[in-house]
Amino acid sequence: SLACTDGISVIAGTGSMAYGEVAGRQARAGGWGELFSDEGSAHWIARAGLTLFSRMSDGRAPKGALYGLMRERLALEDDLDLCAVVYGELGGDRSRIAQLARLVSEAVALGDEQARAIFVDAARELAAMVDAVRDRLEVDSDLALPVSYTGGLFGDGSLLRAPFEQALAACARPYRLQAPLLAPVLGAALYAARSARQP
Repeated sequence: SLACTDGISVIAGTGSMAYGEVAGRQARAGGWGELFSDEGSAHWIARAGLTLFSRMSDGRAPKGALYGLMRERLALEDDLDLCAVVYGELGGDRSRIAQLARLVSEAVALGDEQARAIFVDAARELAAMVDAVRDRLEVDSDLALPVSYTGGLFGDGSLLRAPFEQALAACARPYRLQAPLLAPVLGAALYAARSARQP
């Protein structure tokens, strides 16, 4: 996303992480897997959506659009049938569960503010990764460090990009958010060429 120039790149797809390079120093944060990390990823958003559904179901949260969407799309006759879908039909599979993040997106489009808050929380988690990488790179606190992004959650119609920009702006140190310079496959080729010491 930064074409091998100094800065930090955030990945938010099925999983998530942040990686940065400055003056030859390298650092990363996140990306420990879906069981206890991957904050701000599609899997994390889906898991938060499943949690919200359970809270809506048993009265710990008011019912919003997400509640009806989950019941309809997952063909739940009873709310507790969700357990059979997640643990049985989906087998707890990381990628298949991550796809449920789309239902959270749809709920936002239908005006569900509790679902929208999940994306705001996801953006804050990703910004925290950026800040952690910056700490490890020992960058001057006044430098507006370039930050870019890649992954499905930052694609067209992204519900994550605006809150991510806001979360970065709220950080104590300055960042300069920029659109990716290259597609991921071209970035991989560029890093391969750099590793091989080719132009």
